[in-house]
Amino acid sequence: MTWMAMRSQYRTLIRNGKLCEIGELCKGERALCCIQCKSQILDWRGPGGERYFNLMKFLLALVLGLSASSLWASGDLKIQPGQLAPRFNLVRLDDPTKRLSLRDLADSAKAASQPGFGKTVILSFWSTTCVNCRAEMPRIQTWLAGKTSVEWVPVLVENVEPEAGLQWLKSSRLLTPGILDRYQAVGKSYGVCQAQVCTVPALVVIGPDQKVRLVKSGYRPTDSLEVELNRAIAVAAKP
Repeated sequence: MTWMAMRSQYRTLIRNGKLCEIGELCKGERALCCIQCKSQILDWRGPGGERYFNLMKFLLALVLGLSASSLWASGDLKIQPGQLAPRFNLVRLDDPTKRLSLRDLADSAKAASQPGFGKTVILSFWSTTCVNCRAEMPRIQTWLAGKTSVEWVPVLVENVEPEAGLQWLKSSRLLTPGILDRYQAVGKSYGVCQAQVCTVPALVVIGPDQKVRLVKSGYRPTDSLEVELNRAIAVAAKP
């Protein structure tokens, strides 16, 4: 198989940011192919040999993983609208000595006994290797302007140090630090993560009564994101 033919295959497999965008980097006989989504760099030295064999095995494993788990595609999460959202209590990215609990923002018992309690909560599950998160989250931040009854909680589902998450947010010009789900316990309770694989970006909108109002998995630039969020918070605001 020629290098040009292999490059065409890569462009077919790796299109529209589904895995990562290496097509434009694969030029010439000795191109450097950077696979961003796995943070690995494969130095290609031309067709044939052990490097090509290992590269093809790696790409095949990624494609099979996508088929089995819908890693970067849109799909349904385990949690569904109308259900009570699983509770959590996680450390804050900006101050690991402090924690954020869902009960402080949305709780079925408090909402029933205390009229006007709580806020509508938007959980935004993300990771530092997620290209589409960098596109979706700024849209959410812009949409949130002036909405004091809504609390946006970005949830980092990745085993990294808080500083790494804060640096990523800063590079994306995001002002809300959110919380760290280092071992994906919360991600698994919401169905965002299975084993060590997480479907990100994923959104869950929760009313003050702790009921889920919107579940959204995956991202496309043409998504009517703001319209869906407006509908969800309108439903959440109803007693």
